[in-house]
Amino acid sequence: MKNYYEILEVKKNASPEQIKESFVRLMAKYHPDIYSGDKNFAQKICSSITEAYSTLRDPEKRRTYDIEMNLVPKPTVYNFERKENGFFGEKTINGRNYEQEVSKKYFRNAKRKKSFFKKVFTSKLFYSLLFVFAIEMIIIFYFVYSK
Repeated sequence: MKNYYEILEVKKNASPEQIKESFVRLMAKYHPDIYSGDKNFAQKICSSITEAYSTLRDPEKRRTYDIEMNLVPKPTVYNFERKENGFFGEKTINGRNYEQEVSKKYFRNAKRKKSFFKKVFTSKLFYSLLFVFAIEMIIIFYFVYSK
């Protein structure tokens, strides 16, 4: 998805006045009748600028766009209707279970990293070295205490 804030060259928290100023400035710069370079390029740039401005000037469209681009947290809705399984006040996001959405987001295709100690204590090399060390200790104690 296109980043409309980069297209209009404004910050994500820009006011509607700043967005309008940027739109007017960019249209004056890239309008096909004014632009001295390639007209097809100017038309493409103008269409993307117009699309970005039409989305960001309307507060409802801008809020929806920001949520889709993960620029603001998604609204949390508490559903207090009685469910078939008997739960009240289930936390949902856009009609879906909150916990399921969070787990999908953070654990999708995630490779779990083992800690250093878990890697060491589950390796074959560690256990083979431990076995050799135990045999050496048995041999040393045999010769030391057998006399």
